[in-house]
Amino acid sequence: MRKYKPSALGASTIVEAKRLLDSGLSKSYVMRNLRIGQGSVNRIAAGTLTAKEATPVRCPGCGGLLEVTPCIACETRTLVAA
Repeated sequence: MRKYKPSALGASTIVEAKRLLDSGLSKSYVMRNLRIGQGSVNRIAAGTLTAKEATPVRCPGCGGLLEVTPCIACETRTLVAA
C-alpha cells in the first residue's frame, strides 16, 4: 500500500468532509464548500485519510493544540463563567 505524507488538513475538516460524503453529497460539492483539494476528498472517500492522521491546529482562544475543534477547554470555561 502506498504511504502518504501526513495531511495538512485539520481533523474537524476531515470529519466534516466524511460526514458530507456519507450524506450523499458529491465530491465536487465537498471540495468547493470546504475548500480542499480533489486528492484529499478522494482519499477521505476511500478511507485512506482519517482524522487520526490530521495535523493538530492551535485554538485561537487558549492556544492549546487541538485535534478536533471547537476547543473543549474554552467551551468549559465559557460555561463555568456563565
